Amino acid sequence: MSVGGGLPLKPENRELLKKLGTVVYLRTSVEELTKRLAGDTTRPLLAGGNIREKITHLMDMRLSDYLDAAEVIIDTDGRSFDEMYENILKGSMKILVLNGPNINFLGIREKGIYGNQDYDTLVKMIEEKAQELGVEVEVFQSNYEGGLIDRIQKAYFEKADGIIINPGAFTHYSYAVRDALASVADIPKIEVHISNVHTREEFRHTSVTVPVCNGQVVGLGLKGYLYALEAVKDMAEKKA
Repeated sequence: MSVGGGLPLKPENRELLKKLGTVVYLRTSVEELTKRLAGDTTRPLLAGGNIREKITHLMDMRLSDYLDAAEVIIDTDGRSFDEMYENILKGSMKILVLNGPNINFLGIREKGIYGNQDYDTLVKMIEEKAQELGVEVEVFQSNYEGGLIDRIQKAYFEKADGIIINPGAFTHYSYAVRDALASVADIPKIEVHISNVHTREEFRHTSVTVPVCNGQVVGLGLKGYLYALEAVKDMAEKKA
């Protein structure tokens, strides 16, 4: 069932849509919408004036309601109908964010290096970014090597679409975590570090895990996770 763009604006309508089935938001950029709707005289809200400005204004007002309603978000720019149909059948992309030892102590440990924001703030930032990108995300933290290894192996059977990992101190010596990451070679992986490890103590300059990842983000604070989410989503889409 397809509905008009104004229907999800009322909370009661959003709740009804969710009860009826899975709500899919076919997200399109302002640039693409401007191209598609140029010359369209059947839409009163876009009549007269600068169509791009009108579309931008409508999207600014409506986006939060669309995101609230959506359970699956499919980006339509540059995609054929068949590609979008396959994505809808597959459902949301699933990305696993793994944090190693002491990451749960954010806001407590070495604030001059890791900042004042706590772990709950990090998790909320990741979840909000995932919603914006239209992906499912699970954030997992363990202070134990085996806990991370078990979760990496589980990601294989769950058919995770991507992994973001901050191994903490395991970065520098855990060949066990490295081998676990290597064993899921088909899953795109990005290593993240909150601080710039390359400007800190010499032992932090070496990562035994990054050679089996697709990339590394360092020194950008908690926002590094958000950039990693964008990158791993892009890699997973290209892989698909």
